[in-house]
Amino acid sequence: MENTESLKKELSSCVKCGACQSACPVFLQLKREHGVARGKFALIQSLIDGEIEVTERFAEVMSQCVLCLSCKETCAAKIEVEQLIPFARHEVLKNRGIPFKKKIALSILSSKETQKKIIFSLLRILDPLFLKKITESSGLYYRFSFFLERGRFIPGLVRKPFSDRYRQPLQGDTKKPKVFFFPGCMINFVYPNIGESAVGILKKMNCTIIFPKEKNCCGFPAFASGDIVASKKLAEANLNEFSKTQFDAIVVACATCGTAFKKIYDYHFKNQNNEKFSRWNEIKKKIFDISEFIIEFGKQDLSRKLPISGNQQRVTYHDPCHLKKSQGIYLQPREIIANIAGLNFTEMEEASSCCGFGGTFSLENYRLSLEINDIKSERVISSNSSKVLTSCPGCIMQLQGGLLRHGSKIKVSHWIEEVAGLF
Repeated sequence: MENTESLKKELSSCVKCGACQSACPVFLQLKREHGVARGKFALIQSLIDGEIEVTERFAEVMSQCVLCLSCKETCAAKIEVEQLIPFARHEVLKNRGIPFKKKIALSILSSKETQKKIIFSLLRILDPLFLKKITESSGLYYRFSFFLERGRFIPGLVRKPFSDRYRQPLQGDTKKPKVFFFPGCMINFVYPNIGESAVGILKKMNCTIIFPKEKNCCGFPAFASGDIVASKKLAEANLNEFSKTQFDAIVVACATCGTAFKKIYDYHFKNQNNEKFSRWNEIKKKIFDISEFIIEFGKQDLSRKLPISGNQQRVTYHDPCHLKKSQGIYLQPREIIANIAGLNFTEMEEASSCCGFGGTFSLENYRLSLEINDIKSERVISSNSSKVLTSCPGCIMQLQGGLLRHGSKIKVSHWIEEVAGLF
């Protein structure tokens, strides 16, 4: 295993207290020691010490982690589970390869944008063969179980990705921040309206907005799956893209992309040459989730421009794990929703509990993903809201699927869409 000394240091910090059991959504379903961080850490330690080998069972156990960081949030030692699990999965990848479903998904995400466009265009053409439209919903149910399970919620693919809607810079007030807006794969190809709304709000703030010429994946899905090599290549490609132009801020509207930039890239660059690491550290200071950016740079502008909302429909908010637990961002979206936009906001029970998506986690552990999501869906429904807002495209897909399975008509969207819709 690569970089075993740093891994051993992290593993030695675990005092086996078991506090992670009360927080882990996987353990709460499996009720087995291997389902929680403590059990997985023991297996990783045994692997490093040469006491066990990478078996099919080891691979299965390591796949059963959402990387929601609920365990780290309760851990006194703050053990870097987001480093340990991907490196364990890296060992699985080296010894057993990547499971078929995950390999297909990662190959698409890691491909060049032109290749992605061709692939998604073909998938959209094939939609009628594999997908059944749901009444009163913009999503789709999977019809056959050749690749994904029957009944899985899949959002419809768009005809025109976000990258085709915005190519040239949008000039704003030169006294305002110049923003590099990074859409990410989900916003680019599945939820471009989120990107449209984000750009609309940035324009209301009079920012100059530029867009990446080469729109790469952030690399988080590859990293979380143990494909460290592919993730590192994407990190270096994005570093080069960011280095081509001058800007005051990189703004993202996807919690996962933000986590990749703020957390995961450190793992890739800290052992690189000093020039590359220094360059990334300077860029990282300029990375903002869009809620952070609005609170820091546009709070007064938006407060003056937003009309008084006549919409009294109750809304609630789901904290994406990659935003609250990874980046520590949770107050900013609430301040925008409740105070700046003046929406009728209510807090749901355990708003930061995991929705069960976890990216490729749900590909390998679909039933377990549903069981975790069932708990979340019940909490959303109990809030008596007409809409649940969040900050992560993956969470949107998972939450909408769960609510549909429960027969609920509660809508799901990114909060930026709701705020942009007020103008």
